[in-house]
Amino acid sequence: MYVCACHGFTEKQVTQAVSEGPCSVADVYRRLGETPQCGKCVCSVVDMVRGARGVDETASGLQAYA
Repeated sequence: MYVCACHGFTEKQVTQAVSEGPCSVADVYRRLGETPQCGKCVCSVVDMVRGARGVDETASGLQAYA
């Protein structure tokens, strides 16, 4: 499934970037050689990075980006 329509990167590519080691959302974009364009994909990338870290937004008090 596509995560970013502007750059055409997929969920699989984001998962691969996250699996390459500890990273932030900015690191994912760097590893993919992209920067956010319209910003619609940022929420999905944030969720994927948090999921890889095992962060539970409800337990940590963090709220999802809208």
